[in-house]
Amino acid sequence: MTEQLEEFRDALASGDPDEVNPVIEELKEMEAEERAELFDDAFEMCLELYEDGDGYQRQSVVRFARELAPRRRLFDVIDQAASEAELSDHLVPSDTTQALDRLEEFYLTALDDDDGRVRRAAIKGLKNLTVAYQMTGLGDRIDELLARLDEMIVEASGKKLEHIQQAQQDVQFSKGPTLKEMISEGLNDE
Repeated sequence: MTEQLEEFRDALASGDPDEVNPVIEELKEMEAEERAELFDDAFEMCLELYEDGDGYQRQSVVRFARELAPRRRLFDVIDQAASEAELSDHLVPSDTTQALDRLEEFYLTALDDDDGRVRRAAIKGLKNLTVAYQMTGLGDRIDELLARLDEMIVEASGKKLEHIQQAQQDVQFSKGPTLKEMISEGLNDE
C-alpha cells in the first residue's frame, strides 16, 4: 500500500492532468473496503499536498479526496451492508465521525480557496459528504454544515460568494428524504 500511496502522491504533486486523472480513476476502481483501509494515510497525504500546491494541484487533491468515500458507490455499499454500523465501516475507517469531520473541514477550506476550480471541486465533495451523512444516519449534521456555510457567506463576495451559495443550495437540497426513503414511501403509496 505504501508504493501505491507514493504513486498517488507523485501523480498529484505533478499537477499534470495526464498523471492525475489515471490515479483518480484507479482510486475509483478500488473496492470500498480497500479505500476505507487507505483512508487515513491517503487523507494525510491530501492535506500535505493541498497546502503545498498550486491551483491545479489543490483541485486534483480535492477530486482525489472525494473518491476516498465516493457517492456513486454508496448505493452498492448500502445494498451490501446488513446494518448502519456495517455501512459506516464500508464508507470510512473505524471512527466514522472523526473521518467525516476531517472531510467536512477539508471541503470547507477548499470552498474558501482563491481558485475557482478548487471551489467547484469542493462543492461536489460537500454534496457527496451530505449524501454520506444521510446514509449513515447523521442527517442532523447537515444543519451544522448549513450554519458553517451561512458564516462563510457573510465574508464572501464575487465568484467565491456564488460558489458558496451553490454549495449551500446543494446541501439544503440534501436535507430532504433520502432516496431509500422516497422509494419506500412510493412503494407504500401503491
